[in-house]
Amino acid sequence: MNGAGQGNQIRSFLFGLCLLAGSLSVSAQEVAEQQQTPAMRDLYHLSSLQMAGRKTGSAGSELARQYLISRLTDAGWKPCGEQWEQRFQFQANGQMLTGTNVLACQSPLPADQQVIVLSAHYDHLGAHHEKVFFGADDNASGVAALLEIASRLKQVPSLHPVAMAFFDAEEMGLRGSHMFVKDNPELVRQTALNINLDMVGRADKDELYVAGTHHTPALKEVVQAIPANPALRLTAGHDLPGTGQDDWTSQSDHFAFHRAGIPFLYFGVEDHADYHQPGDVAEKIKPARFMAVIDLIEQALRQADQRLSSLPVRQSTVAAAGSATTH
Repeated sequence: MNGAGQGNQIRSFLFGLCLLAGSLSVSAQEVAEQQQTPAMRDLYHLSSLQMAGRKTGSAGSELARQYLISRLTDAGWKPCGEQWEQRFQFQANGQMLTGTNVLACQSPLPADQQVIVLSAHYDHLGAHHEKVFFGADDNASGVAALLEIASRLKQVPSLHPVAMAFFDAEEMGLRGSHMFVKDNPELVRQTALNINLDMVGRADKDELYVAGTHHTPALKEVVQAIPANPALRLTAGHDLPGTGQDDWTSQSDHFAFHRAGIPFLYFGVEDHADYHQPGDVAEKIKPARFMAVIDLIEQALRQADQRLSSLPVRQSTVAAAGSATTH
């Protein structure tokens, strides 16, 4: 790196510090109180200035992966194969870039059993024009939720094997999830359901959406069986073809599974004012509401786990529901 590059990096870092300090309206004590649960600590750490927006190929992305692997190891999870990381290359803006997915399993996957894949992308937009895009809701929230569910699954195991996929380069066209489907044919063959989390932290209207039941009506029973939470309303929708951007089928990593004919449930919130903006910071995520979201998603997993045999068997690759966009 030349001197000018170092100077720009330092200025960006200092600007990010000023931006972060100016954006916070809570005290240090309040922040500490908000980080009492492991899920909130994960959320704050993944969306910290140190991670610098977790852009694919960046130092922040590498730090995020190291953190993920450390947390998964502490929770008793192991790599699905010989190693945690699954690298892939792709072309973007005339450059060859390298992305890295992180795959975790509780134990070696039996060859004759159906598998549920839980997924969330850990990448975000990085820093641009001296502004850091922290990506707390998008998608440190989904990653933190998966880490919490990973701990709970070690305490109360599921009936069927579960794999966790932390995808890279979602913001660059769902690259990580498409490469996962391409490069893991045996695991994909066994996958009976994908549960994807993307932007689950900012349920500001006490409402969380779940998409996927239109494409797989058998999943309606799963959603209906989730215990009601008076503090959080779960609404099925955003998956009707022909509704443009209101159809979230192609807008996050579950799309790669959908194209392969695998049923999916996608949990997320509607776009808010901080979507893809520097203001997407952890301080704007309310801890109690976030934990209610995690509880609900865990219940969705448990209900799906009990009903997995009732889901349709994948026959063949389905037609794409539209061009991939990102949430």
